[in-house]
Amino acid sequence: PTGLAAAAQRCERPAWSELLAGMRSGRAPSCLMVLCGVNSGNLGAILRGCALLGISGFCALERLSRTDVARALRSAKLPRRGCSIVLSNAAEEGVPPALAIKRLREAGYKIVGLAAETACIGCQPIWQVKLTVPTLAFVFGVDRDDGKAFPDGVEEELDAVATVPMCSTEASSPDHIDTLNVSDIASIVAYERLRQEGVLAAQCGRGMTVVAKLSFLLRRVWALV
Repeated sequence: PTGLAAAAQRCERPAWSELLAGMRSGRAPSCLMVLCGVNSGNLGAILRGCALLGISGFCALERLSRTDVARALRSAKLPRRGCSIVLSNAAEEGVPPALAIKRLREAGYKIVGLAAETACIGCQPIWQVKLTVPTLAFVFGVDRDDGKAFPDGVEEELDAVATVPMCSTEASSPDHIDTLNVSDIASIVAYERLRQEGVLAAQCGRGMTVVAKLSFLLRRVWALV
């Protein structure tokens, strides 16, 4: 199969209740990306970036049409081998976002919310949050005009709220930017999870050792200049 048909074969779409049943029997993904609201373009980028960085589980808390999912799969362009995903939609069963997050906590997942620095007081930088746990779920909010980072009741169910600190433009500037696209944030936190688990160093092996030694020598040379 080619095109969308091939992409669909690499995407399992269990019902929310089936996903929960899989969690109880140890068959669910160990890491989930939970999306409170996302368009098909961003969803496609998230699916591709995270799948390539070792995260295969995704849960939508806002209803997605078949057309939305088809567009996302088409734009994700998942590799033909070694890359499959699980995408579940709690909204299809009428499950409110806060209840869905509560069920994930009850299933043993550590729940880490991601929010912009401007929308969160007391957020920890993502690298200060322990991500080396057996089961982990990242929760991404939705753009809203009411200043809330997450839908009602979701924040109370989070174990931690993290942010990706960044250099932003001046607030007075007409081109002011204070946040990254949600797909960028998803890739960054997926990468940070691998970094904390030591997977990247293990995969790179000798290459990482060579880079480390070279960096040390360059620092020594710079100190002598």
